[in-house]
Amino acid sequence: MKLKHEIEGFNFGDAVDEIEKIGAVSLGFLSNETRLALLDEVKGFAQRFPGLTKKGFETAPILQSPFVNEFLAVVQDTLNRQLGGELNVFPSKLDLMPFFIAYRVGHSGLTPHVDVHDRNLVCNFILAGNAPFRVYPKGLENEIVELDTTPGRVIVMRTAGFRGVNEHVLHSVGRTESERYVLSLRQPEEATKKAFRGMLFLQ
Repeated sequence: MKLKHEIEGFNFGDAVDEIEKIGAVSLGFLSNETRLALLDEVKGFAQRFPGLTKKGFETAPILQSPFVNEFLAVVQDTLNRQLGGELNVFPSKLDLMPFFIAYRVGHSGLTPHVDVHDRNLVCNFILAGNAPFRVYPKGLENEIVELDTTPGRVIVMRTAGFRGVNEHVLHSVGRTESERYVLSLRQPEEATKKAFRGMLFLQ
């Protein structure tokens, strides 16, 4: 009940115009108690995957975590009510999946790219660590917007389908100076979603 009260009181609608204009925004969101609880869950999943040790970076879906699933359900319901129903930002209801993203200290980050397999909206909740997150609203040759990645914040980024526009946002992640963990709620395209759910046996 406390988690529901905490999230449902947040107004995503105030950020819609900025998300549309820039491509992404950083919002203060998580209480410290919720952040630490999610961090504990995400760390547990990240340690099961060898890529974090071998490559210094790993991302994968989280398919069996009651607390993460509860968090996802409340965030998704809030987004659908505020942005889908009231503002008609999405053509249909969001169907998000939870992923963890983990970086070891010194990882070089991710070069400018787009998340071509995601639809509507990506929400990256920063749980620990810090690294520059940059958005390129008009391509690499133009302005660069760097967003606040302080733990406890969420980066909300539009993808194809947001307000009916078939466009992905060019973005990058800089060098990680401390161990970094992110909970990412996103809506993969259907074929990708089915493949990820087929990974359930791994967890």
